[in-house]
Amino acid sequence: MKQRGKKGVSEVEITQMKLAEELAFLEMRQRQQNIRFRLIPWEEGEDIKAKVITELAKWLGWQEEEVAGAISQVFRIAVRSKKLRAKKTPGDVIVSMTSMAVRDRILKHSYDNRFVIEGQQILIYKEIPLYFLRRRGSYKPLAETLRRNGLRFRWEFPEGLSFIYKMKRFKITSELEIGKFLRKYGEELGYRKPSKEGDRLPEEKEDQGSRRGEGEEEEEEEEEELELSDEEEGKADLA
Repeated sequence: MKQRGKKGVSEVEITQMKLAEELAFLEMRQRQQNIRFRLIPWEEGEDIKAKVITELAKWLGWQEEEVAGAISQVFRIAVRSKKLRAKKTPGDVIVSMTSMAVRDRILKHSYDNRFVIEGQQILIYKEIPLYFLRRRGSYKPLAETLRRNGLRFRWEFPEGLSFIYKMKRFKITSELEIGKFLRKYGEELGYRKPSKEGDRLPEEKEDQGSRRGEGEEEEEEEEEELELSDEEEGKADLA
């Protein structure tokens, strides 16, 4: 017989959640030298590595040889989602750097300098596993409220937000703390109670199971990753 905890979570489910988190941390370590570039224009028969080297050199003010030496691998992710293909959304481009120092130099440059290719502004992100992006999704109501009030915040790892409000530093790292903060300060900050199911506060959500095929799950995960990462504050400063 399965043993269940106070909230009805079995030991097997707890073990599975711990395993998922461990795998996500492993994935994070493997990707830590990567940078994800979104909306780089796609063209038939492209040499994506050469294109990235040329464009990065112009943007950074480096020699192409210097950029080439700082990059170990470049590839474009194929777009699986029918919805994204219909919109002609180009696949993200993953660039593996030779060191964390080089990666950080590029990310720092992106904070104050727009990266534009063929008139298209390119979005720049650290590589964050979908597991952690989903956990950050729970903080969406709070993050949007802070943005509307011009309050700067940073993401905590593996989850949470830290910011200063009323001369006090807050570090929100649980769903309980999200609700507690918004109940206390939400009205004066103009917090808008979400009207859509996906935007509700974590404690307001209801479990809703659905049966999906493997292909549908992959497409939904791709769209979810695109949506969650695009909601991040500061784009590159995700950790």
